[in-house]
Amino acid sequence: MNSYAYFDGVLQSELPLPELLPGHSSRASLAIEIRLGKPQKGLESALLHRWIDPEGEVDLELCGSEFGYQLTVPGVVSAIIDFKASQLTVMPLCDDKSLLREQLLDQLLPRVMSNYSPLVMHASCVTKAGKTLAFIGNSGAGKSTIAAYFQQAGWSVMTDDCLKVIVSDNRVSACGAYPGLKLLPDSNERLNSEGSSQTPIVQTFRKRRSLQSSTQPAERLLSAIVFLNPRAASFGLKEQRGADVLLEVIKQTFAFNPGDIEAASRRLQDGRRLLASPLPCFSVSYPHDYEVLPVLAEALVERLR
Repeated sequence: MNSYAYFDGVLQSELPLPELLPGHSSRASLAIEIRLGKPQKGLESALLHRWIDPEGEVDLELCGSEFGYQLTVPGVVSAIIDFKASQLTVMPLCDDKSLLREQLLDQLLPRVMSNYSPLVMHASCVTKAGKTLAFIGNSGAGKSTIAAYFQQAGWSVMTDDCLKVIVSDNRVSACGAYPGLKLLPDSNERLNSEGSSQTPIVQTFRKRRSLQSSTQPAERLLSAIVFLNPRAASFGLKEQRGADVLLEVIKQTFAFNPGDIEAASRRLQDGRRLLASPLPCFSVSYPHDYEVLPVLAEALVERLR
């Protein structure tokens, strides 16, 4: 069984996960075991929630049964989750191994992790010289592209898609899932580092995944949270406060079971604590244009001085 770093924990996995770095259970805050299984027919379960994409197709569904919970990406992968044993039984539903790993790492596991930590967010994160920035936004907002640009400017990528945010004693820190980038071909050509270790393209998403570090980044204090709005005609940066921050944080937080009232309450409580902290939050509006990236980076760095 292989051992991989994931957030500040470790995955002990029968399934090879070349996208991740080696992990060590002796230093892990949480250890999760991943075993391979076969699809089970005739399993009685109750549907708890469905995530639907803009075209009305099912992206993901959660069911409950006597064996625990089951998360399924239709036609790709299904996993039975036993939280008491900290164990996932992964059942492939397709032959595309890279697509299976993509959905396991970036859809199923973040939701599993949200059961242990309330604020697991859809975000990228970069760090340099004691400054750490989190970029939060919908899929396609440019989180990976912005992280790649900052990397070219000497920053280190903590994650490009999934970030655990911890609020404690009026301090807000962050821990990335793994230091990778997933970029579309044009962004990959323009922005990705030459020395990165690249795994095969996942054809469904047309993105190339690459590791950006040889070590798992440690938890860092956040310097600012930046909410992304990529549909504007021109660049704009403003400080964001109050209910708008709380709504965006909750909107971009992974939820294992959106119908779980206690878990929703914990997310809301941590969101309010984040709002009460001195952490600055900004809203950035910009067009999808590579020429805007230097302007965006310069404006944010200036705000942090």
